Amino acid sequence: MESREDKAADFDGDIQRLEDKETLFMLLALHMEESPLCESPISEPRGDQVIKINKTGIVVCESTSIQRIVAMDCSRKQLHAVQRVMMNLTTMAKGCNVYLSRKPCTECAKCLVQGKTYFTKSLTSEQFFSTVPFPNVLLLAVGMKMSLILNQVLSFI
Repeated sequence: MESREDKAADFDGDIQRLEDKETLFMLLALHMEESPLCESPISEPRGDQVIKINKTGIVVCESTSIQRIVAMDCSRKQLHAVQRVMMNLTTMAKGCNVYLSRKPCTECAKCLVQGKTYFTKSLTSEQFFSTVPFPNVLLLAVGMKMSLILNQVLSFI
């Protein structure tokens, strides 16, 4: 097994740590959106229109200073990501922080309010990479798949 120093020797750029856990949680939510498990939910017909629903990743963590991850999931054909997590967590989601890879739809926003979550943050990958100052390795890899980016980040943390 390679040590951290061996991995560092294989990498030609500067190794930098993520500044905070919020950045890691958003990366994980974006990674869940790109997960092979994640499927676009079935589009919902509303009157004459058919509303397209996007794939979404979600990370739920405690709002305490430790910020332990409570749940991670993604949308499937049957349910949206928020609905899946809120059904499994029920009362455990009270006071938790929620990180989403997209803005929640109306029904998912209702679930978050009824679950009494404390804080919700949602960004698409384009918004995330344009607003968060990242280590050089991530700036070079913006065009790569999210799973490759996440693997690089986790290998240096």
